[in-house]
Amino acid sequence: MYFLVISLGLCIAYFLIYWLFSLFFTRSVVGITKNTILSIAIIFVFSVVGYYITFLIPNLEFGNRILHTFVGGFLCTLICFLVVRDGGFNITKLQFFIFSLLIVTALGVLNEHIEYFLQTYVRYLFYSNPKDTWLDLLSNTVGILIANTVFIPFVNKRKPTIANPEK
Repeated sequence: MYFLVISLGLCIAYFLIYWLFSLFFTRSVVGITKNTILSIAIIFVFSVVGYYITFLIPNLEFGNRILHTFVGGFLCTLICFLVVRDGGFNITKLQFFIFSLLIVTALGVLNEHIEYFLQTYVRYLFYSNPKDTWLDLLSNTVGILIANTVFIPFVNKRKPTIANPEK
C-alpha cells in the first residue's frame, strides 16, 4: 500500500514540479500540455515496475539501494525532464542539472521524513540499519547523477511552445 501511495505521490509531484519550473523559468504559470497524460502514465508505470523489480531482489539491503537509485533519484529526475519537455521551458543544461538536483534531493529528504514518521509512530518497519537514511540519500544522489547523464543531452531540444516562444 505504501508503494502505491508513493507512486501516486510521484504523479502528483509532476504537477508541483511543473508549477515550480513555470514560476522559475517563465515567471508565470504555464498551462499543462497534451503530453501530460503520457508523462503521468510513464511515471506511474516506471514506479510500479521499479518497485516490482526491487521486490524480486533477494538481498533486501541491495534491493533498497536499487529502489532509491532508480525509483528515487532516477525517476524523480525523469519527472523533471518530462516537465521541461512537456512545458518546452527554455533552460540551459546547467540550470536543469542544478534545479533537478535540488528538487530531487528535497523529495528524497521528504521521503526519509515520511519513513521516519511511519517507522517511529506507526511501527511500519522499513530497515533496521542505523545508516539506512544516509545510504538512501546517497543512492538517490547516484540515481540523480545517472539520470542527468542520460537526460541532459536532450534538454532544450524542442520546437517552440507557449513557454518557449523565442526558438
